Amino acid sequence: MRALPVVLAIFFIMPFIQINESCNISKNGLNSIPWGEMQATIAKSMVEMKKYDWKIVQMNISYKPYFFQYFPIIGEVSLAYAPPWLLVIPSIREFILFPGEIKIVNITLMVREDVENGTVDTVEFIIFGRTIAFSTFLEILPAHPSLIVRIT
Repeated sequence: MRALPVVLAIFFIMPFIQINESCNISKNGLNSIPWGEMQATIAKSMVEMKKYDWKIVQMNISYKPYFFQYFPIIGEVSLAYAPPWLLVIPSIREFILFPGEIKIVNITLMVREDVENGTVDTVEFIIFGRTIAFSTFLEILPAHPSLIVRIT
């Protein structure tokens, strides 16, 4: 019920707002309004592993709205890049997140091939967010956390 005034305000105010260059083009080609951003931090920026080893690293994900927001968003953990010798598995791929809440996602890293000692590579993630209502018009900027994996 608290979201009703927000929805009504958007419908009545939107015709009076002039969309300018700061608005982005969304996937469907329509102008979207920057509504907030995802934030993500990984507990360790560098992980040292042995051959055929596995480790779990924590990632803290939060959402920072630019404006008022009462309703939750849907967050998504996506793997942007991982070396072919490393298996990367997030414990949760999609989740509901309220503003100010921190979601802890465990990232499992497993070395699946025989890799030379001293090999170093990066694992990159993209943390997407989308509003439950009006996701076509309200854009949430993604986070791009990464970590370095070193074989010892």
